[in-house]
Amino acid sequence: MVRQTVLDTAWNLIKNSQLSMASFVEMIALNAATSGGPTMYQTVIRLVFQDEAFELSQDLIATGSAQYPDDG
Repeated sequence: MVRQTVLDTAWNLIKNSQLSMASFVEMIALNAATSGGPTMYQTVIRLVFQDEAFELSQDLIATGSAQYPDDG
């Protein structure tokens, strides 16, 4: 639940131009190891893809694939 709340807050900051896409991707990468790993990336990618943030989706896919190459 806490992870989802943090994720939702960060996503709202991006949508309101208060957080850069690069900072969001970095935050996900730093927290993935302790918050679900590849599953966290899947959740985040679904969230941003649903809002048609395709460039951010691609950045997350690339970062997640590099961080978890055996899970892609």
